[in-house]
Amino acid sequence: MLKTTTLFFLLMICVTVKGQNLSFAYDASGNRVERSIIFRSTEDASAQVSQPTTSYVEEILSERQIRLYPNPVEEVLTINILGFDTHTQGEFILYDLSGKMLAKQYIEGESSHFNMNRYPKGNYVLKIILNEQESVWKIIKK
Repeated sequence: MLKTTTLFFLLMICVTVKGQNLSFAYDASGNRVERSIIFRSTEDASAQVSQPTTSYVEEILSERQIRLYPNPVEEVLTINILGFDTHTQGEFILYDLSGKMLAKQYIEGESSHFNMNRYPKGNYVLKIILNEQESVWKIIKK
């Protein structure tokens, strides 16, 4: 009886874990600053697959939330910095995988757009610098 009950609870835990996603955000020092748990049922999962969604990544840097989307990008990469103000100094630099700098642009507002049409398909590295704190992102160009 004890084995049956234990097995039942283990199966229920597996089913519960399969229906959720965990998302973590870290600051520049590597400290976890946010944890999000996303629950979904099997009906929601099938609905999400059939609908086109915009994927994004986000992180906290210099006490501001940075969100990049879409990634993978086809044409225009959007960089949103929540909490951007006039005292914030920022820039982003795009590199190819060999380390060659391809573009550099200053961030002047809460939302910046970067046209990636002229770059071939592949992987790139985007470095964002806010108030002398750096964050590095992998960007995929479709």
